[in-house]
Amino acid sequence: MSLFEGNKYALSGTAEISYVLSGTYTIEGDVMKLFIGDDEAFRFIFSDNTLIFESGEWLENWVEPGTVFTPSESE
Repeated sequence: MSLFEGNKYALSGTAEISYVLSGTYTIEGDVMKLFIGDDEAFRFIFSDNTLIFESGEWLENWVEPGTVFTPSESE
């Protein structure tokens, strides 16, 4: 996942899907929501320098709820 100015994001797919999702995001407290279109949102929780995937119907086909992501610096 890459975050950009203007609350924009790009989320690269797994090896099984060669698709990049993009849209806008919000952060409220420890909750981050990634929006695709007007209806769908993926929900993540910040915890101890990690991002935990909580829900999002389409993404649940590829990522299990509870999956922990650790941030890394891009070059």
